[in-house]
Amino acid sequence: MLVMENKGQTIARWKSEICAYLVCLVGAVVLFGWYSHNTSLVQIHATFVPMQYNTAAGFLLSGLSIVALLYHFKKVAQACAAIVFILGLFTLIQYIFSINLGIDQLLMEHYITVKTSHPGRMAPNTALCFMLTGLCLLAYLHLKTKFRLVALAVIPTTIFTLATLALLGYLSNVDTLYGWGKLTKMALHTSVAFMLIGLSLLSLAWRESQVNQTPVHHWLPFAIGTMLLLATLLTWQAVTINESNKQRNT
Repeated sequence: MLVMENKGQTIARWKSEICAYLVCLVGAVVLFGWYSHNTSLVQIHATFVPMQYNTAAGFLLSGLSIVALLYHFKKVAQACAAIVFILGLFTLIQYIFSINLGIDQLLMEHYITVKTSHPGRMAPNTALCFMLTGLCLLAYLHLKTKFRLVALAVIPTTIFTLATLALLGYLSNVDTLYGWGKLTKMALHTSVAFMLIGLSLLSLAWRESQVNQTPVHHWLPFAIGTMLLLATLLTWQAVTINESNKQRNT
């Protein structure tokens, strides 16, 4: 059954889909880089953090899940989202409980370990973003409209904010914005890909609100509030820790 969309819904759909395809492209290119030993694709620059193999696979699955959702392949979307959620969750469990579940180098023995605390293990903020991505997609598939819109406002905004701060950390040379403690740091292109995921999911929220004729003020304040709160707290913490590290090293 075909559903007619108005202009606003169509634009939101295309924004979501284009961002999802770009995320798939990032994941596929980095996976190719790992298999072909092309470090420029994996790291961008020799001094930068590499995008881990599992991270690239997570992006490919995340993008595929969004595209499958848009084309109503719900089982495919759900399967990909569940894998992404589990990948992020299990990685965080490894960090929290200091254990090795054997997932970091399951499909690829890592040969690039620049600024990596555990070979092949994605950064904790990367794992958190993947867990949130999977959770958001599963919420979209299973929650009722009212709760679905709140999830689509808060979760993607959290992902987008974390990724944007990481990118700003690279631009401002404040590594505490993209790295947590002495653990693996988020790669530069990882931050860009998560920004695209955040935008894709927020476009889904916009489309969903138009489809259900839900006024934007019913969900947009949640998104704006989440962004401002996270940006303020995380920036303050990162700058404080960065200054403390500088004083300790002088």
